[in-house]
Amino acid sequence: AEHSAPQREAESRNWRMTNFLGDETHEQGQKGEQGYQRSRSPNTGLYPADLRLSRSPSAVPLIRTATYPENEDFIGRDGDLANLYKMLSVPGRLCIVSGTGGMGKTATAVEFTYRYEQSFNCIFWVQAETRVGAADTFSLIATAINLAPDGSLQDQERMVELSREFLEKTHKRWLLVFDNVNEWADIEDYLPSKTAQTNGSILVTTRLLDLSPKPIPVNYFRISLKELRMEEGRSLLIKGLRPELRHEKAQLHPEWRIAGEIAGLAGLPLAILHISGYVKATGCTLAEFLELWNEWRRNSLPVGAGDASAPTSDNAIQTIWNIGLGELGVDAMK
Repeated sequence: AEHSAPQREAESRNWRMTNFLGDETHEQGQKGEQGYQRSRSPNTGLYPADLRLSRSPSAVPLIRTATYPENEDFIGRDGDLANLYKMLSVPGRLCIVSGTGGMGKTATAVEFTYRYEQSFNCIFWVQAETRVGAADTFSLIATAINLAPDGSLQDQERMVELSREFLEKTHKRWLLVFDNVNEWADIEDYLPSKTAQTNGSILVTTRLLDLSPKPIPVNYFRISLKELRMEEGRSLLIKGLRPELRHEKAQLHPEWRIAGEIAGLAGLPLAILHISGYVKATGCTLAEFLELWNEWRRNSLPVGAGDASAPTSDNAIQTIWNIGLGELGVDAMK
């Protein structure tokens, strides 16, 4: 008997879920702990086998949804990124990246999706800060892989269901990023029913140090981001002041030593970026900024409160914000 139109569509959709992107083997992501990566280091680059997923016009395309553009000026976190790949290079695993505000969680996740993009056929980005944003961006998976051609399926619940079903059925290697999660319940509806049995990896970023699935699964991992090392922070500060200066020539900056001292005090990537913005806006030198920093800290701390120059990571951003408000006004600090 001839199949009905809905049945034919269901069969076609099921075929696309399991055979999407052709018939290549899904050997990616199984290259061991080193993995395939694109790095800005001169010691690494594309492996020959990666050409299939490179930007060559003849290559199988890498599917992305709702992600950020690549930051060519990203600096630091090499150890965290390598550990993250070590954890997620094995399909079926979930890793949470946590850290306080301004620690660079989203930037690190974005860098991971580009540095190791040759390890995945699909990279899906979910804006998980709100339930509405999570539903909207997760449902884009179904659209991206043509499970809802021409937007013909308007029911978002159905789009979410199809997207989740694709993650559960496909043989292709995928990465799913949930960015800025506030409650685990906000993303539970989007997780495959048996993540450990899929060919995918899940990365979650959050400010919450105690965010985790209940009960804790065996395929669960966690990375807690710390403040940038002084050398990383210094390079980030110099790059913010002189974007045209290549990394290997950053030591030629006349205030290289003072940049390291400031980076050691600031710690947080966001605080360091604010400092470079302030210095450029006011035209002051790093030495003048450091003097202003120390003066503001001395005047704002109670007597006997300890080292006036060294704020904690929690108030480093507040320090530069207050300095900026006094010099530039609120509009300049937005």
